[in-house]
Order: sequence, then structure tokens, then C-alpha cells
Amino acid sequence: MSYTFHSISLHTLVIQFFHICKQIKQLFIRLLITGVLLLTGIQTCLVFMTLLHVLSLHSVHQTTVHSKGDVLTNSHLGHLDLLNIDYVVYSFYKIILSGDIEMNPGPFPTESTRECFSVVHLNVRSIRNKMDYIIDNFLDFDVICFTETHLSDNIENTQIILEEYNDMYRKDCTAHSGGLLIYVASSIQSRRLSALETILPESIWVEIKDKSNTYLICNVYRPPHSGVEFWDRLNISLESASEITKRLILVGDINEDQLNVSSTKFRNILLINNMKNIINEPTRVTENSQTLIDPIAVTNDITIYDSGIIQIPTEISDHHGTYAYMHYDIPAAIPFKRKVWYYKRADFNLFKYVNTHSRLVIHK
Repeated sequence: MSYTFHSISLHTLVIQFFHICKQIKQLFIRLLITGVLLLTGIQTCLVFMTLLHVLSLHSVHQTTVHSKGDVLTNSHLGHLDLLNIDYVVYSFYKIILSGDIEMNPGPFPTESTRECFSVVHLNVRSIRNKMDYIIDNFLDFDVICFTETHLSDNIENTQIILEEYNDMYRKDCTAHSGGLLIYVASSIQSRRLSALETILPESIWVEIKDKSNTYLICNVYRPPHSGVEFWDRLNISLESASEITKRLILVGDINEDQLNVSSTKFRNILLINNMKNIINEPTRVTENSQTLIDPIAVTNDITIYDSGIIQIPTEISDHHGTYAYMHYDIPAAIPFKRKVWYYKRADFNLFKYVNTHSRLVIHK
């Protein structure tokens, strides 16, 4: 057995040692600076580390050391790049800021694990010829509410059905005015509360439940120039609903501008019933006015994750849509029994024997 030794001059070893010491010194300084910058904010630290990373790459790739005929080139210094803490920190912060890295990833949210549900409302101004737009833009919501559907009794449910929404609640008026409609996703159990609608005929009330709470959703339409009795009936309806649950959600078109400080009827009703409007942008915009007449009001017991308006093309409606995402514990699926075949424990010899010696009798 023979060994081959490669000699390296002492001067070259000394040069390499000094370069390693220099890198260690830079490492210490960068760690110190990084700690200070972390106290001032991650964004500042990222910018600084990006600059250090660029400078370090430039310095490493431009380094060539001559010593007594030996050349210490980039290939000799390549391993020193592992000591570039700025590159490590830069990569680390880049991962953090990306927002899609999870230290302990679990299953993706599904219908059985998510903890929120969504509600959307639109004054659709006749729904019959707008189903394609609704299918393309609204099916991500759990509860879909429409006002002014302009449906009459001769319109069948099959003409306005939505897949994956088993429950559909209608209240028709005429083919040219009014009308209410609520779709509830198949993943949510719901039922209609007609008793509350007798108090306020211009509404649909639907009850949904999660693991421990009951929610009541009211879709309401107030025709323009309605009398004061509408507000009285709305207040009585909300008070009656609060006796069932403290978690109330009201959507619809009330035709009272909530951006106008002199419009107080709806605000007073919300105040009395411990509710708040979570929409603060105009929902109907014309050349001459911007009004908020399509609110979403919820009781203070409901946790809201997000809310806002949805821009709607003018050929669909002259109103904007409104939406809200709120806390909701999806109930566990109802357990059921089923028979399965466990083939790993099957006796295939017996199966072959039975299959060979048994007679197949066909009854005509």
C-alpha cells in the first residue's frame, strides 16, 4: 500500500490561516450588527443583509492570493463562503417574510377543520339572467344573500339552483320588484325561522349552528319611502331573535345612508340590540352620490375576521356586494357505520376452492 502526500508551502498555510481569522472576525461583527438590527425591525435587517451579501460575493469572487509561485484562487476560498453569516441570515429572513413556511405543518384547512364561515350580500336587481356571473364569482362564500331578486311564483327552483348549496330559501314578490333569496352551503346545517318573518315580512330568517353556538341570519329589504313602522317591526324582530341567540347577523338593503350622520334610525336600532355595522364604504355609487345602504350588522358576540365590499359590474347591479368572514366552529361529521373488505386477511385458497366447486345459479 502506498500513500501520496501533497506538499503545501508554509507561507500558503499562513495565508489561509489569516484569511480564516479574517472571516471569523467578519462573522462576529455581522452577528453583532444583526442583533442590533433585529431590535430595529426585520425589514431594516433584511435590506442591510442583502447589501452585505452582495458585497461579500463580490469580494470572494475577486480574491486571488499569490505566494511563492502558489496561487490561492477562488477554488481555494470557496469553502470560506460557508462562513458568510449575512447570506445565512438573508436567506432566513427571506423565508420568514415569504409567509408560507410553517415550522410544524399540518393538514390544509378543509370543510371539517376551518374555523370561519363567510356571508355575502348583493342587491342583484333581478337574478334570472345573472346566474352565470353568480356561479363565477360567489361560490366561495358559505351563505349567499340576494335582495331584489324580481322572482315570481312561475320561476322554478331548478332555474336558479346552485351546486353545493342544498338549502335555498326564497321569498318572492313580483317579476319587477322586491324579492329575497338565501343560499346556504351544503357543509352547513340550516333551517328557516318563519315565525320571525311574520313580524317583518320584508325579511328571511335562517338559523345555522356550529359546535356550541347558534347563529341567526336575517336578509332584509326596505323599499324606498317605507314608513316608520318598518323600523319598529325591524327592532321587534331583532329583539325576538335575541331571545333565541345572542349571535345575530343582518344583511340587506335598507335604503338609508349610513354615511350620512343625520340618518339615525338604523343606528339607533343597532345600538338598542347590541349590534354594529361592519361595512364603512359606499355600496351604491352614482354620478351624483355615494351612499352606504347595504350594511352588514352583527352582534358584539361575533368575532369578525374580515369584511368589506365587492366591486360589481354595472351591467349586473348598481350596488356593490358586501361580505364578512366570521368565527365558526364547523360541527363534527355525524358518525356512521359501513362494511369494508379487509383483503390482507383474506383466505384466497378458500376463495379459489369455493369459486371452483360451487355452482352459479342464475334465476331468470
